[in-house]
Amino acid sequence: MHGQGKRQEGGQGEAQYWLPLLALFTGARLSELGQLRACDVQTDDGGIPFINIGTSGGRKVKTRTSIRKVPIHPELRLMGFLAYVEQRREAGGAETTLWPSLGSAEGRAQTAAWSQWFGNYLRREPISIADKAKVFHSFRHLFKDMCRDAGISEDVHDALTGHAAGKSVGRSYGAGHSVARLAEEIAKVKVPVDLSHLHTTRVRKAPVGWVPRKR
Repeated sequence: MHGQGKRQEGGQGEAQYWLPLLALFTGARLSELGQLRACDVQTDDGGIPFINIGTSGGRKVKTRTSIRKVPIHPELRLMGFLAYVEQRREAGGAETTLWPSLGSAEGRAQTAAWSQWFGNYLRREPISIADKAKVFHSFRHLFKDMCRDAGISEDVHDALTGHAAGKSVGRSYGAGHSVARLAEEIAKVKVPVDLSHLHTTRVRKAPVGWVPRKR
């Protein structure tokens, strides 16, 4: 369904397609991903693309250590994520949100309604995951496990996920890991399924005239 560009109404447009993939390949929290604007996808001096997770533009983070730069995994590039970001930039400018259809009722978190939809989506056919402990945040846990399996050191994958450094005083010294070093390490992360069918040279979007089925 996703590969054909189809979306469900509760998935709120391209958020349905990209949020799970971004969580899988970055370990970022749903709240962090839901606040992203086109200008939050940047490049370092060496031209390496990364997601800038921070507080600019009124964004909020869970803790001070959550402010970080997460390089774009090579798989996300092959899936057309950077092309999608550029499309959004051209459509609405640098400050435009990456997810124009994403929103919740007034007074609720921006991703609250989407989170509820995703939880229900996991339980329904054809996915039918019965384990209620498996939720969107499980992507974050999986990413940590994939980092360990790839032999990435704890201080590096903590830097990628925004977890606080260990008790070593030395780990709090300096400016932290460079984007280049983090990019080299995140490229080692391998997901447990083959997603090569999602590789594309174009931006995926719902076919013209396609109407999502109400659920």
